[in-house]
Amino acid sequence: MARTILIDGGIGNRGMALLLVVSMIALLSVVIISFSRSMQLAVAETSHFQQSVLMESMAQSGLDIGLAVLQQDASRSDYDSFPENWARLGEAPLDLGIGQGAVSVLIIDLDGRFPVNSLVEMVAEGDNPPTGDSGMTPQQARDILLRLLQSGLFEVEDEAEARGIVESLTDWIDANDDELDYGAEASYYNSLEKTVVPRNGPVDFLNELLQVKGISRDLLYGNSEKEPLIEYISVKNKSGKININTAPLALIQALDERISADEIEGLDEFRRAEDNLEALSDSSWFTDFLPGDIDGLDLQGILSTQSNHFIIDSEARYQERFMVLQATVERSSENEMRLVFLEVE
Repeated sequence: MARTILIDGGIGNRGMALLLVVSMIALLSVVIISFSRSMQLAVAETSHFQQSVLMESMAQSGLDIGLAVLQQDASRSDYDSFPENWARLGEAPLDLGIGQGAVSVLIIDLDGRFPVNSLVEMVAEGDNPPTGDSGMTPQQARDILLRLLQSGLFEVEDEAEARGIVESLTDWIDANDDELDYGAEASYYNSLEKTVVPRNGPVDFLNELLQVKGISRDLLYGNSEKEPLIEYISVKNKSGKININTAPLALIQALDERISADEIEGLDEFRRAEDNLEALSDSSWFTDFLPGDIDGLDLQGILSTQSNHFIIDSEARYQERFMVLQATVERSSENEMRLVFLEVE
């Protein structure tokens, strides 16, 4: 019996099936590779998020520790100084038991710095006493700031520039429109290409000072050659007094033109020694380091040994990443801690 053989130039059923299989495999390969990459990205993002959450928790823990140390300090003594626990907290990282993670906490005393708002006599608001009723007078404040600016530490050329900064800052804070000889009031700021409205009241944040005539970024934040003025001044201190136990040495020398660098060096060694802790409870210890022609009683009126305003820097590090919480806090007379400002870096 003869067989009939059909010849077809197309692809047979088996060839078509093979082609479909190959096509499906190729398509699935693309899908699998795309999915794998998406999963890798998702895992990386998840890991990044988890690390961020972990570091935030670590930094918050450091902040809580700083607050607790300040509260504990106030319950033990009514003065603040370098040999105490709060000031030594930043000497070594804290071990929170998190493998490759560590937290460093640094507490900085703001009441040892120059009180900017003391340049003008303030009116009492609520529980805050006016600056002029205690602590330094506005004239004392201006003289101290003038000497500090001429210390050579800052981006200030000469006495004329320093005086212009002091008087412009005074005009910025005072409520009147009477311009001091080297100062600047509304008429000056209105003449600028980008007009500015003077504060005419207490300064709340230090970065505001960049708007004041004569205060440059290099002056406020420093540069490779000069120190930052911002680390010597504060706007939180409303008492008009400076904590002599924690004040920067240049500020102490600026208290009186007759105080020399040699006397400051011995003073700093004394206030950092643990054996002298009890003596630091009263600012009278400072008079032992003054030249004989300076009446220590005149300076004691602008000095204190107690602080209520601090910066807490809490830095969390995990592997190669880090996060910083910087909190400005206020400690009340009832030993309650209040968060004034919080910044995340």
